Amino acid sequence: GIIIPSKHTDSTTTASGGVELDVQQTIREIHKFGATGFQGTQKKTHQKETYEWLTGGRTQKRQKIPTKILVGMRQKALKREERLKRELKESGVV
Repeated sequence: GIIIPSKHTDSTTTASGGVELDVQQTIREIHKFGATGFQGTQKKTHQKETYEWLTGGRTQKRQKIPTKILVGMRQKALKREERLKRELKESGVV
């Protein structure tokens, strides 16, 4: 039969006529396809890992948050913690 060369430069044609795939590239493609379903935190961590892998271990810079917003976020977090402690105390769990 006629063997059509693969588009991938990594694959080679074997003596039996089949196409030999690069295992590492195949694993990366499968992982990349599976990552399309990630959402939220899982998506962000996957993007970080991909960036680190592509750049040889260099981490991405964190996005800067305005001070006013950051202070508000921290105050809100403290209120949430206090409310949680108060609710646990009232329920008698702790």
